[in-house]
Amino acid sequence: MIYKFQQSMLAQKHLIKKWIDKTKQLLHPVLVLILLCVLAYGIMIPWLGHVYEEWHFIYYNSLDGGNGLNDIFHYDGHPQSIWFYKLAFTILGISPAAWHLFSLANKLLSVIMFWVLLNELWSEKVKQTFTVALLFGIYPFFTLQAFPIAYSEVWFSFFVLWLSFFLSIKAIRQPKYFWQWTLLAILAKTAHVFSSEYTWFLEILRPLLFFLVFSNDLAITKRVRSTILAWLPYFAFFFTSIIWRGFFYQPLRKSFRVNHSIFENPLDAVINMLRHMIPDSLLTLFSSWQLTINPNFFDFFRIENLFVSVVMMVGGGLTYLYLKTEKDVQKPVTNDKWRNQAILLGIAGIIVGLLPSYIAGYAIYLSAWPGNARLAIAAFPGAALILTAMLDSMLKTKAKFITIAIIAALMIGWQIRAANDFREIWKNEAKFFRQVTWRIPNMKPGTTVAYLSSHKPIFSPDSPAQIAAGNDYTVALALNFLYEGKTSHQGKLPYWFLSDRAFSQLVEQINPEASFREQHATLFFEGNTKNVLAFENNGECIHLLRPEYAQLPKLPPIIRQAAKISDLDLIITEANTAPDEILAQILHKQPHPEWCYYYQKADLAAQIGDWKEVDRLWQEAQNNFLKPKNGQEFFPFIQSYLKLKNFSVALKLTREATRLSQGMSSILCDPWKQALASSSTEESAKAIQHLKCGP
Repeated sequence: MIYKFQQSMLAQKHLIKKWIDKTKQLLHPVLVLILLCVLAYGIMIPWLGHVYEEWHFIYYNSLDGGNGLNDIFHYDGHPQSIWFYKLAFTILGISPAAWHLFSLANKLLSVIMFWVLLNELWSEKVKQTFTVALLFGIYPFFTLQAFPIAYSEVWFSFFVLWLSFFLSIKAIRQPKYFWQWTLLAILAKTAHVFSSEYTWFLEILRPLLFFLVFSNDLAITKRVRSTILAWLPYFAFFFTSIIWRGFFYQPLRKSFRVNHSIFENPLDAVINMLRHMIPDSLLTLFSSWQLTINPNFFDFFRIENLFVSVVMMVGGGLTYLYLKTEKDVQKPVTNDKWRNQAILLGIAGIIVGLLPSYIAGYAIYLSAWPGNARLAIAAFPGAALILTAMLDSMLKTKAKFITIAIIAALMIGWQIRAANDFREIWKNEAKFFRQVTWRIPNMKPGTTVAYLSSHKPIFSPDSPAQIAAGNDYTVALALNFLYEGKTSHQGKLPYWFLSDRAFSQLVEQINPEASFREQHATLFFEGNTKNVLAFENNGECIHLLRPEYAQLPKLPPIIRQAAKISDLDLIITEANTAPDEILAQILHKQPHPEWCYYYQKADLAAQIGDWKEVDRLWQEAQNNFLKPKNGQEFFPFIQSYLKLKNFSVALKLTREATRLSQGMSSILCDPWKQALASSSTEESAKAIQHLKCGP
């Protein structure tokens, strides 16, 4: 019996060893990096959409056959990258899923190419190069991966820069093919110059890499001279682009211009940069990590926390398994100086990564979170090198692996939580876009859409999604896109959007016909309180307000005020310029219509007096077992059945409406009184009695 047990245990041990050996072969660092990045950024993609400034790219691209992008990029100061966006829009269209996958693909390419470059430098330090690439890929300071249109270009620029570095190193190490490698490196450098300016100054790292690559056997003077000569063609590209951008080209946006005080008072400028460099470096290296640990994340009675924790354990476990099973490549001469080299490159990387922000007059620690992360994005490679070298020198092997696994898990969890918050914003906006286009086929130019909602996502103060909450201009651009609103020659927009706060500020003005002007980039809008369509959202459906709704006693004062000025005559009912094909590209297709669809369409049909259509919609909704959850949503159907003289159904719906919501008599009494005056029926009397209508 004991012998059989021992044999069984040996067999199990053999199977485990065999599985570990197979795992070692499968867990290539590139594969592990891909899996970890997908865990951090890919899980939420099916539920993400376009939020915040993504809409200004989409709207500008819709102008003048895509040439509108020229305006926004000239305004923001990087016209050299227009080709990237025009090509991407041509291929991807406006599909959120396509853009998020495209952005993730660019991110993966940048991370993988960074690892390839590091592996070329320190091929014997497999675990260390893996850790550096991992930190660069999922760095917690940057939480705006949910903006794929804005940042795909940045990841692409990292990719072509790392590729150019790698090819130029190959040229040095393989003199026989020097010109072939150099030509390819220059081509990659060309793509880098014609991409994101955020990473331009990282070019200064290339000579440091060359210096490390040239043999230690060379005399220091010859090594320096060889480095300078090898860098000359790349320096020519870099210097030319910097001179063009700094002295000859001036963007429309003044805050994106080079701060010329740098040249007028260079000493003061350098002192100011040094002043900001220390706090910015500390923020990038250390302070930004504190957001990954929050006591609320460990409330496991919340399903969200359980889900994220499971993914974190998978990511951390995969990281630890890889580090434990991977063996460093043993070479006759081991490069024990790699830590010093990594720290040197890291410090240089942080300095040159922060330089563009300082040249433009920004200090990262003085800028608003989380948008300030974009200013530090070029410093992430340097920060990753420094942190990895610190971990490698401070911890022993097993403790180091556990620490890196925990760090990976925290980074993954933090990025998922950030994406989930952006998902909530998109869910809220998608609901608005869907229902407003059901209700409003088209609008007259000059219309302002006000949206007063008590159902908004609530985020913690540290949530990155705060940046995308309550930005009226982004939703305004989305509405202009959905309704195919074209600007005038002067850049005047036909439609605008106001949220609660902006609308409250507007109507609180003494002038009852207050006008206002809003500006965004090269576009502007001029409106007033006479041309407003107001919606309120206190549940599943949004409600287009009308003057009679101002009588509802339970509505907040601001909603009643909006109802008084909401003008349904601004709706053009004859033509639909929010076609289904546009919505289908940005919104998930619904397998079956929801109740709000029937309500919005019935409210529209009631506005134009198509009572038979309202009846059809009610019958279809009933066949699909759909009913209102708010008394106001019965109004168009009650109105329709009164017009069709189907008083029994109208009475039944009236009773259901008053059961769901209080104060319905204020808007239902008048229709029933009119029905009683035209056709005195038993149902009319009962309804008036039920509603307790006055004389």
